[in-house]
Amino acid sequence: MNLSDIIKIGNSGTFPIKLTDGYRTPDGLPFIRGAEKLLLDFGTISRIPGLGSEVEAMSSILNKIDLNGTLLIEENEWKVLKSIIESINGKFLSLLTFARQAIPDDENVIHVRLPSVLNFEDLAKVSNDLKHALQTPILASNTGGKVEILSVEKGSIWLTISLYTASAVTLVGLLVRGAFVVVKHYVEMQAMLEGMKRLKIGTEVLQTVADAHKVAINNILEAEAKAIQNDYFDPNDPEITERLKLSLETIQKMSSEGLQIKAGKVSEDGKEAVKLAFPASTDPMLIESITKQITQGDK
Repeated sequence: MNLSDIIKIGNSGTFPIKLTDGYRTPDGLPFIRGAEKLLLDFGTISRIPGLGSEVEAMSSILNKIDLNGTLLIEENEWKVLKSIIESINGKFLSLLTFARQAIPDDENVIHVRLPSVLNFEDLAKVSNDLKHALQTPILASNTGGKVEILSVEKGSIWLTISLYTASAVTLVGLLVRGAFVVVKHYVEMQAMLEGMKRLKIGTEVLQTVADAHKVAINNILEAEAKAIQNDYFDPNDPEITERLKLSLETIQKMSSEGLQIKAGKVSEDGKEAVKLAFPASTDPMLIESITKQITQGDK
């Protein structure tokens, strides 16, 4: 669980957890009706870091909830449960305050899944490639964006990265789309070459076609890069064109190795542009070029 998740829980209404006043049995024992709500809250509580002792103590008490959703406990357990709830509420409030200070604006973010890495050399290379593919064009663009890693998930490595502006998120979406278009054309061209090989076309002809395909791919890269450059950079700077081509090639290569980039929460004024920029499918064969009118969306 990361800081963004803490903020989501804080906004969900779960906290502060309220323990309703207990009823009394004829024997004077306290009990709680409708204790199912406590069980639901417990499911959330158990995922929050730093509450291990409270979770363990609360678990042993909640095990006594019967099938009717009634919790019948001893007097001392009632006092312990109230104390546990107070502790949980206090600790979560402190954690939520820290999370909101660390992420003052949980908008205009992207989520990036890293490709598989085997060692620190691989990790360093992935980090450097992402820097050139994403950070370099954003900082050089007119989007006003910056790049700040907000959190890193466990397991498959997912990064939550703040880009600060919706325009910067849109720019990343267009880079991903452009990279997918390159993949699409590359796959189509490879399929054509394989078909020609099965027809036993001569080696010289195959080489001529392969060379033509390389030129075509470069032209596609150029067109996709220029389409982005015209909106976010100096359109007449050839160095920017080459940087964008490198970003597209890097994302294309890393995508084949497992890289995924998705839009996260975006400020209201940029939602539509981001939605249109990011590919609606993870299948490159279904993606249209950004050199076309993306206002029509993916077809």
